[in-house]
Amino acid sequence: MSLSRVLYESVAAGQSPARDTFDIIEEAARNNALQRVTGFLMNDGDRYLQYLEGPPMVIEDLMGIIAEDPRHHSLNVLARESGSDRLFADWSMKSLISFDGPPAIQELSAQLSGKQDDFDLTEQARAFLKRG
Repeated sequence: MSLSRVLYESVAAGQSPARDTFDIIEEAARNNALQRVTGFLMNDGDRYLQYLEGPPMVIEDLMGIIAEDPRHHSLNVLARESGSDRLFADWSMKSLISFDGPPAIQELSAQLSGKQDDFDLTEQARAFLKRG
């Protein structure tokens, strides 16, 4: 099966980005499984880093919806590619905030262990957190 993969970052727009992040995760977990979309969302308090993978038409439609979402702005696509293997088959939308689990980078690195990661997502996430 052909997959589309997208990594983007954006700036939180609301007065309570933590609440928005939990709302986004809840909506995504509910909707993504139905559309066969997987990935993760990272939030540093002011910005988002999100990786999505799924059927190409679904990802294109979803990116249009995301671009119009008032909870963030300044969406910047960092990487986009086609592929055949999922990196996050078990993550309908994993929140990498690390309130009650391993630190985000450690969890991301463990999930990617042994997989072909052309985006170098662990390093992208490290750089994202350093820019914050």
